[in-house]
Amino acid sequence: DMWWHLSVGNWIVQHRAFPHTGIFSGTAANRPWMAYSWGYEVLLSRAYDWFSFVGMGLFGTGLTIAVALVVFVMLQRVSGRFWVAWSLSLIVCASFLFNIAPRPLFFSVILFTITLGLLFEAQQSGQVRLLYWLPLVIWCWANLHIQFIYGIGVVGLYTGINLLQRIALSLRVYPDFLTTPGFPATQPLAVLACCIAASCVGPYSFHLYQVVFEYSTSAIIYKMLIEFQ
Repeated sequence: DMWWHLSVGNWIVQHRAFPHTGIFSGTAANRPWMAYSWGYEVLLSRAYDWFSFVGMGLFGTGLTIAVALVVFVMLQRVSGRFWVAWSLSLIVCASFLFNIAPRPLFFSVILFTITLGLLFEAQQSGQVRLLYWLPLVIWCWANLHIQFIYGIGVVGLYTGINLLQRIALSLRVYPDFLTTPGFPATQPLAVLACCIAASCVGPYSFHLYQVVFEYSTSAIIYKMLIEFQ
């Protein structure tokens, strides 16, 4: 569906607006629809406009290299060991990176990896300021691909675990073999709230969550899109 993404990007650039109905559908042109990958589509459109087919190839190649680099850098920062990070990156990239086209999913892989890296590094170092980058990551993600919801989910999971740890400590039922919670309960909660707010800053605002809900309750989508499988 690269040509469909390209057509959406071209339309956005030409009209300086964002579609709210299925304008490229022959059967559902008047039905509600959101171009939730508009950021990716505009970038693809500019690459094609400037360099034609070569631009699309360069854009896809650059996106593929970006996935590999981000996976390696985050693994190296978390593990602190070059060869461990290199070996694990090789396994990760070999498992999927060259089996699918560089679609908007690649931005989700990049930003999910950054999100995990920031959470792990913040937990290890105790530096809460690392968490303050997460709303910016989620904002970019929400304007590039609908799977930003995975980022919200993992930040929410981290926040919930940290809160449960604090509650267990206050009730004096905290097992000795568990690590102590990294931060006060309020800081991760505030970061999570900012992430949710940041995801609503864009042309489709909070309506993106309606798309997430519709995908989660649809059976056919899991048979059609490989990343959902």
